[in-house]
Amino acid sequence: MKYVIAAVPYSDNLGDGVIADNLEHFLKRNAVSDVQLCDISYRHEVSTFKNKESTMEYFLKFPQFIRQLIVLMFFSLKYFRVGKKYLHDKLVNCDRLLIGGGQLISDVDLNFPLKLYFLIKVAEKFDIETRVVAVGVANKWNFISKWFMGRVLTSKCIVDISVRDELSKSNLQQHFNITEVKIIPDPALMSTLVDEYKYDDAKSSEKVVGLGVADIGGLNYSSDIVNTHNDNDIKYITSIVRKNNVLGIQVSLFTNGATEDERFLHEYIIPALKKEALDYTCIERCKTPTELVKKISEFDFVVAYRLHANIIASSFKIPYFAIGWDNKVISFFRSQNREEYVFKNLKDIDSHYEDIISSLNEPLLLNIEDVQSKYINFVGINSLN
Repeated sequence: MKYVIAAVPYSDNLGDGVIADNLEHFLKRNAVSDVQLCDISYRHEVSTFKNKESTMEYFLKFPQFIRQLIVLMFFSLKYFRVGKKYLHDKLVNCDRLLIGGGQLISDVDLNFPLKLYFLIKVAEKFDIETRVVAVGVANKWNFISKWFMGRVLTSKCIVDISVRDELSKSNLQQHFNITEVKIIPDPALMSTLVDEYKYDDAKSSEKVVGLGVADIGGLNYSSDIVNTHNDNDIKYITSIVRKNNVLGIQVSLFTNGATEDERFLHEYIIPALKKEALDYTCIERCKTPTELVKKISEFDFVVAYRLHANIIASSFKIPYFAIGWDNKVISFFRSQNREEYVFKNLKDIDSHYEDIISSLNEPLLLNIEDVQSKYINFVGINSLN
């Protein structure tokens, strides 16, 4: 039986690749031998678009309607030029299609709605049984994007829909009037079950914090919360690093791989830390999801913007703390009973850093086998044997 996982596994934000890896390995652990990844952007490897940020900066100067028109024209042409054949080759002879993981049900200038629309049209052509798996659902929608996404979610091929948290369930009902939906945890919570992710070397004898940084401007593009630059100023990063230096805790700076985050780290954060003569290390940009997971698994605790840096840490039962730049981050922490450890901004983390340090020995409760059981039930693995 052939399964296809459709999402954005080759995004430069490697958290999306971690999701895809986990879904793929979940299926293979449960006796599905033919599993293929399908990138809805028609990529074959991790994106390395060097001019991404300058292009995005120019793109964002246009009004929303113009941005949507540009996306509509660009990806329609891309679909007819390469995407149609790409999707055909991926989905031919496919028995079951899994769409998901990540914040796919979202309106980012028509990006995901249009890509998923093209995907579901090909799935309908082949009459493929399709499940939407553990997606995040945003709460900001333009009527054009809402039409495309509604067309996807009501497709005759879709037999079941699951979301990753209560907030997504509420948003799905509010914006698309879909009430028959299940909640199953994010796939990346199963990361410790992926053989390639296992970290064999012993950890450092000194305590190490993984400080996951991100460009707040890039985050604001898709966020449903307005995040100010003042409350996320680099001076708070230098303060946090300084506090760790005083405490004798090693600081390891990293990103999830996004181009804009890497540029922000190297052009702004590192020069500020050097100016203050602070002690830190900087992780070389991870090129694969496996590299990212292995690096995070080395840390003693994690403070990060990106959601999947925190989810990976949770899977390895490493204490994790976040900036709640989007309600999806807050919702994840709420689902893990850690709502008190997601902070409004960097300023808030800096002012509560003593509380973070004092909470490091608190137990982390995660039943990974229970997570896997929910996937077995939702995907219908038992019916394969």
